[in-house]
Amino acid sequence: YNIKKNYFLFLGTLDPRKNLERLVTAFEAFREKHGEGWQLVLAGREGAAASRVYAQVMASPARSDIIFTGYVEPDMVAPLLRGATALVAPSIYEGFGMPVTEALATGTPVITSRFGSLPEVSTGAALFVDPYDINSIVAAMSELVSDSAKEADLRARGPEAARRYSWEQCARETFQVYKEILE
Repeated sequence: YNIKKNYFLFLGTLDPRKNLERLVTAFEAFREKHGEGWQLVLAGREGAAASRVYAQVMASPARSDIIFTGYVEPDMVAPLLRGATALVAPSIYEGFGMPVTEALATGTPVITSRFGSLPEVSTGAALFVDPYDINSIVAAMSELVSDSAKEADLRARGPEAARRYSWEQCARETFQVYKEILE
């Protein structure tokens, strides 16, 4: 993927609700504060916001350090997550947040929105941001790279938080809901 520096990772569809335009702006501000030793990797399929995000990146002073991977094959997701400084998922709305759960499972620190389902999915194992506030996103990115104890704590808490979710548990709980409805 041409990743040559420490990197922050977004993983998901390039969709407006994923808040990528603010993420790109936050990355630019982060680089102004912390130098050019960082990349932003935007991994995922094109969605409704792709053309706007591409245009923003092309005009960005950080464009040479913003990478679009396109679709990531399932066997490449875990290695991409493990290599990241953090998964950054500042979504405005999220149904469940599978990339957040995958990041937690690999021990990758997570920076995510305090709205929607994401706080429930990652309680105690992520840094939370106001997705509408670029400074909030920058502050979380800065805190993570400046506080090695915080980074280590998040790496340790992630797998524990992810263990709360499994497809087997999902099936059991879904079955129980159907059973209660039918009774």
